Amino acid sequence: MDELLSLEKLARMSNTELAELAQKVRGRLNNEDWQQFVQDLRVSGHVHSLESAPLLIQRYLRLDIDLDRELSKRSTNAPLLSSLVLSRPSPNERQFLARISSQDNAASMEVEIDPQADTTNIAFTVKSMLTLRFNLPVLDLEERRVFVEKARRELGIAFLWTRERWESDYLIFIRQDYFSRVYAFSRNTEATARITTQAMGDLMHWLERCWFPRGKGGRTRRTQQVDVPQPLIPTASSTQPKRSEELRRMIEEWQLKQAREKDNPSEGDNSSISW
Repeated sequence: MDELLSLEKLARMSNTELAELAQKVRGRLNNEDWQQFVQDLRVSGHVHSLESAPLLIQRYLRLDIDLDRELSKRSTNAPLLSSLVLSRPSPNERQFLARISSQDNAASMEVEIDPQADTTNIAFTVKSMLTLRFNLPVLDLEERRVFVEKARRELGIAFLWTRERWESDYLIFIRQDYFSRVYAFSRNTEATARITTQAMGDLMHWLERCWFPRGKGGRTRRTQQVDVPQPLIPTASSTQPKRSEELRRMIEEWQLKQAREKDNPSEGDNSSISW
């Protein structure tokens, strides 16, 4: 397999050949992920510098490993993050922050977005003692869209990295049946965690709102409107006005009668008004 997937041949393969080879991908991940991964590296030019790629990525490209299974070995006891706290994206805010923590708050992952500097930083914290930060400056706009779309699938792999690819910090999200696994990598540091499906979905929705504010990234800018509930307007054939007028008249008569009885208690009686 190594000879078939030499770097030279991989760079020269047609899309049809890649599609045929993608059928050999082992594991539960969609085989299209591997094909798109190779095409992405070909477009960016990194397919010609795979010698500098981490061994994990090289083995994945050569179909030597199931990336899902290989990475899961590293995160057998990874904390499960489920409690999500989000800052509401607002044009007046300089930074957006999302925090996902475990039920006992012993572990957490924070996503910090600075729209002015166009940076996305992700930090993993354990027991309020140790924090590992991964910086993703100037993420490509289209690649953000692709990442959000892939991360929302029921099953599959999504890479979040800059145009420098593995030469800078990057993350891998793998969606599974009941949760997603996230792996963060830098040159000398790694971090991993599990995120519940609900929290993952909410996080992707939040990222979409932060990364693609209306009027800045393809969304059509709409005039801000406030929906004010309108009063019900009766139709001409409705009997509601007649009933309201009759009810108002009966209340006025009752109030007048109460006032008279107060002034002349002897004139009162026990009769009640008929509704």
